[in-house]
Amino acid sequence: MCWDLTQREKTLFPGDFPPEMKAVKQMAKNSPAQFVREVRQEAAKVTWPTRRETTISTVMVFVFCIIAALFFLLVDQVLQIGVRYLFGLGG
Repeated sequence: MCWDLTQREKTLFPGDFPPEMKAVKQMAKNSPAQFVREVRQEAAKVTWPTRRETTISTVMVFVFCIIAALFFLLVDQVLQIGVRYLFGLGG
């Protein structure tokens, strides 16, 4: 894929190119080794969660999954009772 601008794009962006277009053109010139170096640099800037934060988040996800499952079980049971009553199938 070629990242050069077509004549139409040049007329859409007269003068200086938008920052995102400059980044695309710059990114296209990088070698794979340079890409890996940049990825490592960006990964070093990330604030990674601590083990405690990860554990708390995981437990919260499991708790809310259980709460949602119980909620939908209750709704399903209520709807089942209502349908059986409506159609007279359940005695």
